[in-house]
Amino acid sequence: MKRCFCLLLVLGVVTKASALDPTEDYPNYKALAANGRVDLYWKLNTAKTIITFEIIAKTNGWVGFGISPNGVMPGSDIMTAWVANGNAFLQDRFATANSKPAVDQSQDWHLINTFESGLYTVVIVKRAVVTCDANSDDVPIEDGTTTVIWALGTAGDPANADDLYYHQSANRGIQSVYLLSEYTPVTLPGDAFVRSFQMDNVVATTSTTDTVYRCMYVKLPSFSTKHHVVRVSPLITAGNVDLVHHMLLYECPSFTAAEASGLDGYVFDCGYTSTEQMPCISIIAGLELNGRSYDFPASAGYPLASNSDSYAVLELHYNNPDNAIAAGRRDSSGLRLHITPTLRTYDAAQLEIGAEVSPLMMIPPYFDRLTVPGYCSPACTTDAFPSGGIHVYAAYLHAHLLATAIRVYIKRESGNIELLAADNHYNYDYQYMKSLATPINIKPVRKTFI
Repeated sequence: MKRCFCLLLVLGVVTKASALDPTEDYPNYKALAANGRVDLYWKLNTAKTIITFEIIAKTNGWVGFGISPNGVMPGSDIMTAWVANGNAFLQDRFATANSKPAVDQSQDWHLINTFESGLYTVVIVKRAVVTCDANSDDVPIEDGTTTVIWALGTAGDPANADDLYYHQSANRGIQSVYLLSEYTPVTLPGDAFVRSFQMDNVVATTSTTDTVYRCMYVKLPSFSTKHHVVRVSPLITAGNVDLVHHMLLYECPSFTAAEASGLDGYVFDCGYTSTEQMPCISIIAGLELNGRSYDFPASAGYPLASNSDSYAVLELHYNNPDNAIAAGRRDSSGLRLHITPTLRTYDAAQLEIGAEVSPLMMIPPYFDRLTVPGYCSPACTTDAFPSGGIHVYAAYLHAHLLATAIRVYIKRESGNIELLAADNHYNYDYQYMKSLATPINIKPVRKTFI
């Protein structure tokens, strides 16, 4: 059976937290604020030229939602909406400062429906991905990370269309999201079954750090024949949606019986300051907060070997900015692997390329921009790739805090350079799987670099 390698981490899903259901079953969801205060749902048309948003916000005043080019209010393309006396109001606005945004001369946000339900206001709007506003007052939605901003007016409806009162600092927020992604589930075979892996009531918050990593060894299921993992789904402890940042499942090398003794269920600290050595580096799956269940392509699955006594490590990253959540919060989150004995055509795996972190990776003084290249040379591909090459179907772009953009290129034997994947607004706090529209074949005689 041929192997199909990929740049792979798998995204998860978190259920909604608001008291209201959306008006339809949207393929995409993001909690913009905790405890169901602001929830965002969206969908794209088939051509991916029109995007429809549904915002459910806990207010009976006005709702503001916008696209920011740089994470701040100035330069943002904003829509404001509210309901007064049974009438719906929508305005397309453009912010030039941290003040009331001006009404845009070109109204490119279009109202579908706005209504109130109890303590909530629901706003359904659409706009073009690229509006071509002649005044350049709209922000195009790019194929990568998009920064969205929101604000709520909580003092009732504006007195009139020009009276957009200040929202106050406690009623605003910012989030990163991949708007041009749309989840399309693959039909699972009838013989698919589930295996779950969860933390065992671990301490997820401390008083000394806002970032906690917990790892746990788990024993993988053993089968008489090889099986494929075809879907990954999340298990998030109720009330911890605002705490779980992401999770990974690493496959471990073979252990001797003595090494494996007592491993199953063993929990340890695996943060940056941990002294525990973790030998497991091959990623089976990963889940990102507020992402989606991930289906492998219909032609591929992650292989689980037959008759093996294999182990994995479940890693969870808990993010608690400014220690807003009190120390001692516990968590039992994890993930589900959907497994089938019906093998697909290809085995899926992960290929990691890039620049290895080292003390020599530094930004010289007075540089405001620095490109750090990493290469996967012909020698590397010759050793690692099968003769027919690999088919890349997804990319997970990863760097740390100082990175602002990541691009992956392929240099063909002809000299042509192809862009495989890019994110021009990379944000460490929001990382995601980027599925490719068509798998890209890379053969071992060709050179790949980033």
